[in-house]
Amino acid sequence: MNEFTKYLTSDWHDWMPPLWANFWLVLVAAGCGAVVGIERERKEKPTGTRTLALVSLGACVFTLLSNYLGNRDGHIAANIISGIGFLGAGVIIHGRYGIIGLTSAATIWAMAAIGMTVGAGFAGAGMGLSVMVLLLLGLVGTLERRYVGPCQLGILHVTFDLAGGKTLIRLEALIDEFDSPGISIRSNTVSGEHGTATIRYCTSHRHHRVLLSRIAEMPEMQIITRNPKDP
Repeated sequence: MNEFTKYLTSDWHDWMPPLWANFWLVLVAAGCGAVVGIERERKEKPTGTRTLALVSLGACVFTLLSNYLGNRDGHIAANIISGIGFLGAGVIIHGRYGIIGLTSAATIWAMAAIGMTVGAGFAGAGMGLSVMVLLLLGLVGTLERRYVGPCQLGILHVTFDLAGGKTLIRLEALIDEFDSPGISIRSNTVSGEHGTATIRYCTSHRHHRVLLSRIAEMPEMQIITRNPKDP
Protein backbone atom coordinates (compact mmCIF):
# COMPACT_ATOMS: atom_id res chain seq x y z
CA MET A 1 0.00 0.00 0.00
CA ASN A 2 1.54 3.31 -1.09
CA GLU A 3 1.48 6.45 1.04
CA PHE A 4 -1.42 8.11 -0.82
CA THR A 5 -3.64 5.02 -0.64
CA LYS A 6 -2.88 4.70 3.06
CA TYR A 7 -4.22 8.22 3.70
CA LEU A 8 -7.43 7.52 1.79
CA THR A 9 -8.41 4.00 2.83
CA SER A 10 -6.91 3.10 6.19
CA ASP A 11 -7.74 3.94 9.79
CA TRP A 12 -5.44 6.80 10.73
CA HIS A 13 -5.14 5.41 14.26
CA ASP A 14 -3.28 2.38 12.85
CA TRP A 15 -0.24 4.30 11.60
CA MET A 16 -0.20 7.57 13.55
CA PRO A 17 0.32 8.34 17.27
CA PRO A 18 -3.09 8.70 19.00
CA LEU A 19 -2.65 12.38 19.86
CA TRP A 20 -1.72 13.38 16.32
CA ALA A 21 -4.35 11.09 14.79
CA ASN A 22 -7.11 12.70 16.83
CA PHE A 23 -5.80 16.19 16.06
CA TRP A 24 -5.81 15.65 12.30
CA LEU A 25 -9.13 13.79 12.31
CA VAL A 26 -10.87 16.69 14.08
CA LEU A 27 -9.38 19.15 11.56
CA VAL A 28 -10.49 17.00 8.63
CA ALA A 29 -14.01 16.72 10.04
CA ALA A 30 -14.30 20.49 10.52
CA GLY A 31 -12.89 21.07 7.02
CA CYS A 32 -15.40 18.69 5.42
CA GLY A 33 -18.27 20.51 7.09
CA ALA A 34 -16.87 23.92 6.13
CA VAL A 35 -16.51 23.00 2.46
CA VAL A 36 -20.11 21.79 2.18
CA GLY A 37 -21.23 24.80 4.25
CA ILE A 38 -19.68 27.20 1.74
CA GLU A 39 -21.86 25.71 -0.99
CA ARG A 40 -24.96 26.11 1.20
CA GLU A 41 -24.04 29.67 2.14
CA ARG A 42 -23.55 30.64 -1.51
CA LYS A 43 -27.20 29.62 -2.05
CA GLU A 44 -28.26 31.65 1.03
CA LYS A 45 -29.48 28.59 2.94
CA PRO A 46 -29.88 28.55 6.74
CA THR A 47 -27.10 25.95 7.15
CA GLY A 48 -23.86 27.75 6.43
CA THR A 49 -20.15 27.22 6.89
CA ARG A 50 -20.02 27.53 10.67
CA THR A 51 -23.09 25.37 11.27
CA LEU A 52 -21.97 22.40 9.18
CA ALA A 53 -18.35 22.66 10.35
CA LEU A 54 -19.53 22.48 13.97
CA VAL A 55 -21.94 19.61 13.24
CA SER A 56 -19.21 17.55 11.58
CA LEU A 57 -16.64 18.44 14.24
CA GLY A 58 -19.02 17.63 17.09
CA ALA A 59 -19.98 14.26 15.62
CA CYS A 60 -16.29 13.47 15.14
CA VAL A 61 -15.40 14.35 18.76
CA PHE A 62 -18.29 12.31 20.17
CA THR A 63 -17.20 9.33 18.09
CA LEU A 64 -13.61 9.67 19.30
CA LEU A 65 -14.84 9.79 22.90
CA SER A 66 -17.00 6.74 22.24
CA ASN A 67 -13.92 4.80 21.12
CA TYR A 68 -11.85 5.88 24.12
CA LEU A 69 -14.62 5.11 26.60
CA GLY A 70 -14.97 1.61 25.19
CA ASN A 71 -18.55 2.24 24.07
CA ARG A 72 -18.89 -0.76 21.78
CA ASP A 73 -22.68 -1.09 21.91
CA GLY A 74 -23.31 2.15 20.01
CA HIS A 75 -25.14 4.18 22.66
CA ILE A 76 -23.16 7.34 21.97
CA ALA A 77 -23.54 6.96 18.20
CA ALA A 78 -27.30 6.51 18.62
CA ASN A 79 -27.48 9.65 20.74
CA ILE A 80 -25.57 11.61 18.10
CA ILE A 81 -28.20 10.65 15.55
CA SER A 82 -31.04 11.64 17.91
CA GLY A 83 -29.42 14.98 18.71
CA ILE A 84 -28.84 15.75 15.04
CA GLY A 85 -32.50 14.93 14.39
CA PHE A 86 -33.59 17.69 16.76
CA LEU A 87 -31.11 20.12 15.19
CA GLY A 88 -32.33 19.29 11.68
CA ALA A 89 -35.96 19.72 12.72
CA GLY A 90 -35.14 23.27 13.76
CA VAL A 91 -34.39 24.33 10.17
CA ILE A 92 -37.60 22.81 8.73
CA ILE A 93 -40.35 25.39 8.42
CA HIS A 94 -43.98 24.63 7.61
CA GLY A 95 -45.28 27.74 5.89
CA ARG A 96 -48.63 28.59 4.39
CA TYR A 97 -47.47 27.40 0.98
CA GLY A 98 -45.53 24.26 1.82
CA ILE A 99 -42.56 22.90 3.73
CA ILE A 100 -39.11 24.42 3.33
CA GLY A 101 -35.73 23.52 4.79
CA LEU A 102 -35.81 19.76 4.12
CA THR A 103 -32.60 19.85 2.08
CA SER A 104 -30.84 21.84 4.81
CA ALA A 105 -31.98 19.31 7.43
CA ALA A 106 -30.81 16.40 5.28
CA THR A 107 -27.45 18.13 4.79
CA ILE A 108 -27.00 18.45 8.57
CA TRP A 109 -27.82 14.75 8.93
CA ALA A 110 -25.35 13.76 6.19
CA MET A 111 -22.57 15.93 7.68
CA ALA A 112 -23.08 14.29 11.09
CA ALA A 113 -22.61 10.91 9.42
CA ILE A 114 -19.44 12.18 7.74
CA GLY A 115 -18.15 13.51 11.06
CA MET A 116 -18.75 10.10 12.65
CA THR A 117 -16.93 8.41 9.77
CA VAL A 118 -13.92 10.66 10.25
CA GLY A 119 -14.08 10.17 14.04
CA ALA A 120 -13.88 6.43 13.47
CA GLY A 121 -10.50 7.08 11.84
CA PHE A 122 -11.44 6.95 8.16
CA ALA A 123 -10.67 10.52 7.11
CA GLY A 124 -10.28 9.59 3.45
CA ALA A 125 -13.79 8.14 3.37
CA GLY A 126 -15.11 11.30 5.06
CA MET A 127 -13.51 13.51 2.43
CA GLY A 128 -14.88 11.32 -0.35
CA LEU A 129 -18.38 11.46 1.13
CA SER A 130 -18.14 15.26 1.37
CA VAL A 131 -17.36 15.42 -2.33
CA MET A 132 -20.38 13.19 -2.98
CA VAL A 133 -22.63 15.52 -0.94
CA LEU A 134 -21.35 18.50 -2.94
CA LEU A 135 -22.05 16.69 -6.21
CA LEU A 136 -25.56 15.77 -5.12
CA LEU A 137 -26.35 19.34 -4.05
CA GLY A 138 -24.92 20.73 -7.28
CA LEU A 139 -26.70 18.23 -9.55
CA VAL A 140 -30.17 19.01 -8.18
CA GLY A 141 -30.63 21.97 -10.51
CA THR A 142 -29.40 19.97 -13.52
CA LEU A 143 -31.79 17.10 -12.78
CA GLU A 144 -34.70 19.51 -12.32
CA ARG A 145 -34.00 21.11 -15.69
CA ARG A 146 -33.82 17.71 -17.35
CA TYR A 147 -36.84 16.01 -15.77
CA VAL A 148 -39.07 18.93 -14.75
CA GLY A 149 -38.26 20.96 -17.82
CA PRO A 150 -36.05 23.93 -18.59
CA CYS A 151 -36.73 27.00 -16.49
CA GLN A 152 -38.52 29.52 -18.71
CA LEU A 153 -38.21 33.01 -17.34
CA GLY A 154 -41.39 34.98 -16.73
CA ILE A 155 -41.79 38.56 -15.58
CA LEU A 156 -44.70 39.84 -13.51
CA HIS A 157 -45.37 43.60 -13.25
CA VAL A 158 -47.61 44.63 -10.38
CA THR A 159 -49.07 47.95 -9.27
CA PHE A 160 -50.42 48.09 -5.74
CA ASP A 161 -51.70 50.30 -2.98
CA LEU A 162 -48.80 50.97 -0.61
CA ALA A 163 -50.95 50.85 2.55
CA GLY A 164 -48.34 52.82 4.42
CA GLY A 165 -45.52 50.58 3.12
CA LYS A 166 -47.09 47.37 4.41
CA THR A 167 -47.86 45.90 1.00
CA LEU A 168 -44.25 45.81 -0.18
CA ILE A 169 -43.18 44.14 3.06
CA ARG A 170 -45.95 41.53 2.71
CA LEU A 171 -44.96 40.94 -0.91
CA GLU A 172 -41.30 40.39 -0.02
CA ALA A 173 -42.26 38.09 2.87
CA LEU A 174 -44.50 36.05 0.56
CA ILE A 175 -41.66 35.55 -1.93
CA ASP A 176 -39.22 34.62 0.86
CA GLU A 177 -41.69 32.06 2.21
CA PHE A 178 -41.58 30.13 -1.05
CA ASP A 179 -37.76 29.94 -0.67
CA SER A 180 -37.20 28.86 -4.24
CA PRO A 181 -34.33 29.78 -6.59
CA GLY A 182 -35.48 31.94 -9.49
CA ILE A 183 -38.16 33.88 -7.62
CA SER A 184 -37.13 37.42 -6.80
CA ILE A 185 -38.21 41.05 -6.85
CA ARG A 186 -35.91 42.66 -9.35
CA SER A 187 -36.96 46.25 -8.86
CA ASN A 188 -39.64 48.34 -7.22
CA THR A 189 -40.65 51.99 -7.23
CA VAL A 190 -42.86 54.07 -5.00
CA SER A 191 -44.86 57.09 -6.10
CA GLY A 192 -47.42 58.77 -3.86
CA GLU A 193 -49.81 56.18 -2.48
CA HIS A 194 -48.96 53.52 -5.06
CA GLY A 195 -45.99 51.25 -5.76
CA THR A 196 -44.86 49.05 -8.61
CA ALA A 197 -42.69 45.93 -8.58
CA THR A 198 -41.16 43.61 -11.16
CA ILE A 199 -41.08 39.96 -10.06
CA ARG A 200 -39.06 37.27 -11.83
CA TYR A 201 -40.34 33.68 -11.73
CA CYS A 202 -40.13 30.40 -13.65
CA THR A 203 -43.13 29.39 -15.73
CA SER A 204 -42.17 25.68 -15.58
CA HIS A 205 -42.50 25.29 -11.81
CA ARG A 206 -45.95 24.66 -10.36
CA HIS A 207 -45.17 26.29 -7.01
CA HIS A 208 -44.09 29.44 -8.84
CA ARG A 209 -47.53 29.58 -10.42
CA VAL A 210 -49.05 29.10 -6.97
CA LEU A 211 -47.10 32.16 -5.88
CA LEU A 212 -48.67 34.19 -8.68
CA SER A 213 -52.15 33.24 -7.54
CA ARG A 214 -51.30 34.25 -3.96
CA ILE A 215 -50.08 37.62 -5.19
CA ALA A 216 -53.28 38.09 -7.20
CA GLU A 217 -55.32 37.35 -4.06
CA MET A 218 -53.72 40.24 -2.16
CA PRO A 219 -56.43 42.95 -1.87
CA GLU A 220 -53.87 45.74 -2.32
CA MET A 221 -53.02 44.60 -5.86
CA GLN A 222 -54.50 46.91 -8.51
CA ILE A 223 -52.87 46.02 -11.84
CA ILE A 224 -51.03 42.81 -12.75
CA THR A 225 -49.43 42.19 -16.16
CA ARG A 226 -47.34 39.25 -17.26
CA ASN A 227 -44.58 38.95 -19.81
CA PRO A 228 -43.24 35.53 -20.87
CA LYS A 229 -39.63 36.67 -20.59
CA ASP A 230 -37.52 39.59 -19.53
CA PRO A 231 -37.81 42.42 -22.06
